[in-house]
Amino acid sequence: MRPAKIAIAPVLLAIAGGLLLAALAAPQFWGGIKLLPQERTLANLAGGLFTQPVTDAQLEDAVAAWAGAAPWLDSSDGWAGYGDVLMASARRSAADPALRRRRLAAADRAYREAIARDPANGRAWTMLTAAAVERGGTPETVLPLLRQAMRIGAHEPSLVFTRLDIAFYLWRVLDPALKAEAAKEVLSAARFDVDRFVRLVRRHYLLEPVRAILDSDPDLKWKFDDWYLRLYP
Repeated sequence: MRPAKIAIAPVLLAIAGGLLLAALAAPQFWGGIKLLPQERTLANLAGGLFTQPVTDAQLEDAVAAWAGAAPWLDSSDGWAGYGDVLMASARRSAADPALRRRRLAAADRAYREAIARDPANGRAWTMLTAAAVERGGTPETVLPLLRQAMRIGAHEPSLVFTRLDIAFYLWRVLDPALKAEAAKEVLSAARFDVDRFVRLVRRHYLLEPVRAILDSDPDLKWKFDDWYLRLYP
């Protein structure tokens, strides 16, 4: 019995296809390898809020690791993660204004890279807006970014406090349309974490405008008032 002939062309095509996929995956693989030691650091930073202790040395290691990994990963989330560690470093660099400026400028670039790869990345839009504020941006610069961040990230409650912090900071120059968007964020934040929301309102001294917005939900307004009086009797 003669052995069956093997069709060479399909086999070669399959091998070539496998090699191509491996080549395409290699940058992401090596980018991920570079970040293995940073597995917990980004979570602990929480966009620069430092939810867990992070030393200056850990933060600098994270900046260096992400600087090498982000171009390899070349993904929207990868660039946004790099922006987050840069923002955290900038906020730790108050004693070195030149370093702070460099890190904020690099964070701005990283978030723009993230948006270029995924224009629907609500975190990147939100943090790009925060970077613009921290770089001393004018309302003309910041408000279009804030508007876009609110539109893109509307269904991501974890981002609402960063956006509201910016909106409250610029409250007196918000146009009616942007105030209406901010009002939606107010309701979302109060429902998501009333304790954190109350502290944010107090920091910006915007009790009366916020209570007026909460008129649309009497139960939520009662909860807000009750919590406010507990914290600030």
